[in-house]
Amino acid sequence: MVVRRWPALSAGCAECDRIRRENAGRPVRYCSNACRQRAYRQRTKTPGADGSAAVGMIALTSFVGRAIELGEVERLLRSNRLVTVVGPFGVGKTRLAAEVAGRACRAGRAEVAVVELASATGPDGLARAMAATWGLLEPPGVSVVEALVAKLSGRQVQLVLDNCEHLLGECASLLSELLPRLAGLTVLATSREPLRLPGEVVFSLAGLPSPAVIGGLSFADSLGFDAVRLFVDRARAVRPELGFTDADAESIVTVCVRLDGVPLAIELAARLMRTYRLVEIRDRLDDRLKLFTGGWRTSDRRHHSLRGAIRWSYDLLSPDEQALFRRLSFLPGRFDAEAAELVADSVSGRSSALETLSSLEAKSLIRARPDIGGFDMLESIRCFGRERLAEHGEEDQAAERLLGWLVKLVSPLMDNVSAPVGLLTRLQQHHENLAHVFRWLGDGEDERRLLVAVAMVVSRLSLGYSGLRGQQLIDAIGRVTPSSRYRSLAIGSAAWLALCEGDNDLAPQLIRVAVETERAGECRPAVLGRLLLQQSHIARRSGDADTTVIALRDAADCCREIGDRLGLALCANDLAWELLDRADVDRAKALSDMARAYIETTEVAPADLRSAVFHTAGVIALELGDLSGAEARFSTALRAAVTGLEHADAIEGIAIVALRTGRFERGLLLAGAVTVFTDRTSWRDTWCAKRLTRALELARDALPERRRTALVAEGARLDPRKAVDHALESQSSHPAEEPQVTALNTREWAVVDLVARGLNNHQIAGKLHLSVSTVEKHVRKIRGTFGLRSRAQIAAWAVRHRRFADHT
Repeated sequence: MVVRRWPALSAGCAECDRIRRENAGRPVRYCSNACRQRAYRQRTKTPGADGSAAVGMIALTSFVGRAIELGEVERLLRSNRLVTVVGPFGVGKTRLAAEVAGRACRAGRAEVAVVELASATGPDGLARAMAATWGLLEPPGVSVVEALVAKLSGRQVQLVLDNCEHLLGECASLLSELLPRLAGLTVLATSREPLRLPGEVVFSLAGLPSPAVIGGLSFADSLGFDAVRLFVDRARAVRPELGFTDADAESIVTVCVRLDGVPLAIELAARLMRTYRLVEIRDRLDDRLKLFTGGWRTSDRRHHSLRGAIRWSYDLLSPDEQALFRRLSFLPGRFDAEAAELVADSVSGRSSALETLSSLEAKSLIRARPDIGGFDMLESIRCFGRERLAEHGEEDQAAERLLGWLVKLVSPLMDNVSAPVGLLTRLQQHHENLAHVFRWLGDGEDERRLLVAVAMVVSRLSLGYSGLRGQQLIDAIGRVTPSSRYRSLAIGSAAWLALCEGDNDLAPQLIRVAVETERAGECRPAVLGRLLLQQSHIARRSGDADTTVIALRDAADCCREIGDRLGLALCANDLAWELLDRADVDRAKALSDMARAYIETTEVAPADLRSAVFHTAGVIALELGDLSGAEARFSTALRAAVTGLEHADAIEGIAIVALRTGRFERGLLLAGAVTVFTDRTSWRDTWCAKRLTRALELARDALPERRRTALVAEGARLDPRKAVDHALESQSSHPAEEPQVTALNTREWAVVDLVARGLNNHQIAGKLHLSVSTVEKHVRKIRGTFGLRSRAQIAAWAVRHRRFADHT
């Protein structure tokens, strides 16, 4: 237990002392600027008055980062009387509180007292610490609370209670009595969980900012992140001659990111630079609990090692909390309440499991992540939890529980040609868990490993990678009995991986084997239909149109057999594209209408399928010359779009419509916006690109090259959200019916022609031997007659009516 106290110093002036007595409990005031300056000099000369001793030896190191957090805590203390800084082990709660206390001392705003409670034990540990702070001798019959009230009454005091987590009840009880009775008392507490007192404001402290992506930063750029600056500062403290280069940047960033920006862990890693090379520290992070043991000799014992710092929190947990914590550590990444209940299993009932989960979050052993709808755990804490899990012999049980649950989650893939609504999202959320179980099963013969691999491929198919290599899956298939019910699906997934890896010869072979295996075995309609759909996509990518059509028709038969309307919509939509490629637009329209009917009569349809179906309908309307219908369908597709590819396809369709209807500025802007969606790679690109190229040619004669280039560049600079907004905005300013073109005489048509060619009024006057005022009169008439608001709209209108050749 360490206690420190710094009084607010007097300026040595009787008048100032009188003001201080009359304004007890309020910020310090002085009678003059001279006294204020004298008090400042006195504070800076008084040992400890600058706050440098607020955290003992730790304060001898530099304070790196935390500028925003420091300002926010000070702001909270100005308007609240109890602020608790909470966070996990080693995140810097003590250091931040000490800096706040030191700044308060230097400002002379109040008397500051710091009580470090890490070593305070027993029911009266807090009382002894508080009494020692102010040198109180408890008179007979007078409690510590009464003595403190008598001592501090009428004084402005900022109290820092450091490391309250093991004395939560005692701290809460003491403060609930002191705060109502001492108007001048402000408390800043640090703890791994809140005190849960009325009026308490909780400030959550996370790790230092680290780069979001490992790699690609120079050493100078990486120093823009506080975690990197802390590592460099502490590494040079143990080896002043160290010089870092751009080649070291990735290793330093890796260390900081994998240590979650936790200052204690980063400092322990940096101190190893005295013994190890940087790459050795980076490569041994999986063994961090054994490696990171070189804390400061004078620091608290629990901060001597990474394991000791986490064990302090673990030892404060109840047996049920410890059991759930161990089992949660088996989960490799983010998890939701359902996964937590699963691994809790026999720890407690459902309601108790959720309560225990909330308790672990309150104690900073897991983190709530509203952005992902669940929780996660710092990597170092997970390492410690897995040590305890192995120590209790619970690893196999935790793995079996997780595997059984994942198999149940994935099973609908066996019963439907198209993935049920919401399943793909769930699989994406649990991809890390799937990959973890796949690795855990190792090279064994458990057939469930194949189903897990299938789910991994399905969950990441739209992203172009699965975390698996094709050969890994082929090896896993070879180890499982040939009669496995998951074998055909696994071979189909291996075909997808071969296609993603660029092996266009192996992919068709594997998918053919998968289809033959299913037909020769159980021949389940849902599984066969899924494989046939995969075969159609692979065949199309390989240029095998006949196989594509046959596979799609057979897949549609499977969908009818099991009543899978969404699967039928998918087959009909893809067949429509095949017929469109063969210029059979009427039959393509019939199939597209069928796909839309399936979508619109299904209670819940996946957004990506809805987007694809309406995009196809828009393309067919475009081919049939129904431009307003095409724009409406492309807009519906855009509203349902999920991926960048879907957004790009829909915006491209709207751009083509705009260009064909003479809305050149809109069309060019949207043509540029298509490039905003960089993941646009589709087998339909060639078809769409040709139509867009032809549509862009319409604008060539209507607008000057400089203007066309500027519009495309402007569209390319839009962020995705604005690109979508531009594509969906109403075009009501374009009249549905226009006046007859015969309203213009030959001279006026000549003016239209020259305006469309980009000439200004002076140039037109010279060409036609007219006065400028006469040209202006013609332009006004043209704009008024046809409701055109600009010269660009005149040019667009002229292109639509194809009158240039008659008036040149």
